Amino acid sequence: MKKSLSIQVSPPIHGYPRHGYRLSIMSLHDAYIPWFFCNYIQLFAVDLLQESKHNIRFNFYFQGPYSPPWLSIYTIPRRSIAKVYHQIVPFIRDQIDEGFYVQLMADEYFLPHTPFYEKIHHPHAIMVFGYDDDTETLETLGFNRARDYSVSRVGYSDFEAAFRWVDPEKRRSYRIDLFEYNEDGVYEFDIDAVIDQLRSYIHSENPSIHYRMLRKPVEGVFGMATYKLLRDYFTHLFVQPRLWDRRHLFTLWEHKRCMLDRLAYLEERGYLRPSDQFHQAYKEVEHKAHQIHLMMLKLRALVEVKRAWDVDRILKIITLLDDISQREERILKDVLKAL
Repeated sequence: MKKSLSIQVSPPIHGYPRHGYRLSIMSLHDAYIPWFFCNYIQLFAVDLLQESKHNIRFNFYFQGPYSPPWLSIYTIPRRSIAKVYHQIVPFIRDQIDEGFYVQLMADEYFLPHTPFYEKIHHPHAIMVFGYDDDTETLETLGFNRARDYSVSRVGYSDFEAAFRWVDPEKRRSYRIDLFEYNEDGVYEFDIDAVIDQLRSYIHSENPSIHYRMLRKPVEGVFGMATYKLLRDYFTHLFVQPRLWDRRHLFTLWEHKRCMLDRLAYLEERGYLRPSDQFHQAYKEVEHKAHQIHLMMLKLRALVEVKRAWDVDRILKIITLLDDISQREERILKDVLKAL
């Protein structure tokens, strides 16, 4: 027996599994586009530079559960599955047969396609969307040895070990998520939602305070204020070079790509006039964000050879961050006025 569910290997955002796995399912159909452009506007960051991690948390912001209209999401405790299935692979096969994508935590020490294979125990979220009993392999979506978002095949025995090693009591490890595509999902584009979020982004407002009756507001910085924390992160590299994290500038670039596509969408739908050339002006913002992402990758490659940081490159990244911030703020303020 074998079965493989459809996925999009290159969704518009995939720097973190939380976004990538869901979008790899939803982006198979264009119906998700209005919802997508009404989301992925706000950024947030948390300062952990003075803590043991010597890093920051930097990501797209979502309030509450991430439940798009085209996904039915079911969460099952591991302990409940263990009462029926003695191994995880038969459970995965049964779910895929029913049309469910399976997301769970697995220790990448046991997964040959990952950079942590037989080096470091590293639990990470993996999505499984297919199986082949003839080759005894699972089709998985995640990050490969080069840390690229891609499809990999994993042997049944390797995956059993990777799943078994993860502590089921730890955060995010106690559960397994099942995703089912809902073809009846509907969402109409909401320009007012876009305007509200753009305003919140420009003014660095914390949107979680509007939901304080449900949960404690998120602590951190939002919107344009995240640039300062990114700047602090790179300044911190001078004293803590081991905290290198490629995800930050990749997420920044994803945000600019998404915003660029959103501006094109707003022009196509008649909310913005092409003659104002907002989309054209923002291309430079996206280009510079891509540029500093590539600079960071080159910087890391040089470090591995020279065993020392290239100070000039770090300073150039900081300078470009300032330039991107100023350009983006100016353009988006004009966009907000035009809307």
